[in-house]
Amino acid sequence: MIIEEPQAVEPPRYFWRRVVAFVIDKFIVALGFMFLMIVIADIWPASVTYMPESFFRTTRCEDGASNPNSADMLAKLEVQPGEATFVRICKTDSFMMPTRNWGFVLAEMKLADSPIKKTRTRSIRFSVDKEGNFYMPDLVTSSMIASAQQLLAIAAFAFLLAEWASPGKLAVHLRVVPVEGYDETNYDPPGFGLSLRREALKQLPILIAIVATGVIDIIAKIEGFQIDNIMEEVHFLSANTPLIYGTSFLFAAFIFYWLIQPMIWWKGATRYDRILGLRVVRAPINVPIQATPLPT
Repeated sequence: MIIEEPQAVEPPRYFWRRVVAFVIDKFIVALGFMFLMIVIADIWPASVTYMPESFFRTTRCEDGASNPNSADMLAKLEVQPGEATFVRICKTDSFMMPTRNWGFVLAEMKLADSPIKKTRTRSIRFSVDKEGNFYMPDLVTSSMIASAQQLLAIAAFAFLLAEWASPGKLAVHLRVVPVEGYDETNYDPPGFGLSLRREALKQLPILIAIVATGVIDIIAKIEGFQIDNIMEEVHFLSANTPLIYGTSFLFAAFIFYWLIQPMIWWKGATRYDRILGLRVVRAPINVPIQATPLPT
């Protein structure tokens, strides 16, 4: 007689609940930072030049042939035979944010005689001020503000996770709990330190992107901003397209490995939750929670 061992049943994914929770949390973060930027810009008007664009924004473009720098810019793009070029002046307005003092010039080169009947496009952007002159915002300061925003969001969600749950998870009745000691009568959240590590690991791809962007911005700051330097960079990227695509592919593969693959080949928790000994569970409405006190 063969006795079959019972196979362990992995906890459910709660995939769609997680998706809804993510959308809610993302919207709240975007809304919160938008109003924070409004307050900062009111106190410190010059700060608007350093701030990233609001989540709610519109972009308007018009023909940029009249821009005094268009001819010089197009001449330096080294347009290839068969390419058609045009320039657009675009300006981005963020909802409820003070209007920026610059827009950007978008030069696009279209190769119409592609053998596969499709139009390939390559483009380059330049920031310009009200007079149409090239303008370089302080990229280092902008990167520092973006990093501060991300770290603040991580700390805020870690605090909420240690006390209750994020607004999105509360809305769909999900909670993050430690695997050890969990049962259906105990939905106590993890401590603040564990929650902070979870949020940092969860946002690891974004943190890596911010650090990489910051390094590039610092290099640009050291070298200074000149149209010739930018053009050299454009030509370098064009000559090293496999390297650029390869780097982008590796980063996309890491995002897939870190965030998406665990949800497809499910092992009971996301990768970062397994590392920390946590899991996401469905909690009844109005379940009592004993909040873990913050470290003193």
